[in-house]
Amino acid sequence: MSPMNKPQYSTRVIVGDLNPVFEECTALLVDPNAPKVKERVSLQVWDSDRFTGDDLVGHVEIDLLGTNIQLEDSHD
Repeated sequence: MSPMNKPQYSTRVIVGDLNPVFEECTALLVDPNAPKVKERVSLQVWDSDRFTGDDLVGHVEIDLLGTNIQLEDSHD
């Protein structure tokens, strides 16, 4: 979620498949100072319901301090 509690990225909904395969990739822009302030990346999996509310299936939080982040220089 963004600082304003909005999803930063969302996959498409696959209908009629109990074992969907998404085969999607994404990149996250991470501030170089994020690991120093103990920021985390939160991933959530939700189901999609037509007539009732969506349900949280699972989630994981990744501590950026323990990851191998490669910083890229954005200046040309």
